[in-house]
Amino acid sequence: MILRVLTLCTFLLTTHPYLQAQTSDDELSKSPFFGKSSYNLLAGGGFNVTPLEGPYRLYNIMGQWSWRLNWVQPSLGDFHGLEYFFEWEWSPGSSPDGFEMQVGLNGGLRYQVPLFGNLDAFVMGSSGPHIITAAFERQRNGFLFSSQSGIGLSYRTNRKDQAINVQARIRHVSNAGLANPNAGINTFHVVLGYRKWL
Repeated sequence: MILRVLTLCTFLLTTHPYLQAQTSDDELSKSPFFGKSSYNLLAGGGFNVTPLEGPYRLYNIMGQWSWRLNWVQPSLGDFHGLEYFFEWEWSPGSSPDGFEMQVGLNGGLRYQVPLFGNLDAFVMGSSGPHIITAAFERQRNGFLFSSQSGIGLSYRTNRKDQAINVQARIRHVSNAGLANPNAGINTFHVVLGYRKWL
């Protein structure tokens, strides 16, 4: 279901009629492969959507470093199109057993398009290794893998190289069958961010 929603959002964004006529005035990097880089500082929170023994809450603190991939729709300019990113995360929280901690590093892709004015929309997906301290009946703690997808809005301020963004994400964590139990946990997250292009 999550994959279907992400696929539909990607289709809608890439076939948006505004994109067909959009010619950006943004100066592109001279590299045919990588364009502008940026960092994104993020904070938010999440909760379990998978039934567990009790409430599971996380408070996300994250940082991203991303690069524009110039070979995909270069006419969209520096601030739009396909990007590759690395994201680190530190997420304290609470579980039925008490204090919980997650740390992880994900790699992913984000596709961002203009809506109107300085407002953009994007879809993203990422995956990578995580460590969690909370143990559940359906999921062993320790070394896991995280996969997540999300959608969001980004608003560039009067300074063109800065933006604020809001994202909604669904995350799945499990250990790829390395240990049992391994039924996985799904959580929903809302994240706010500040982004700066370099």
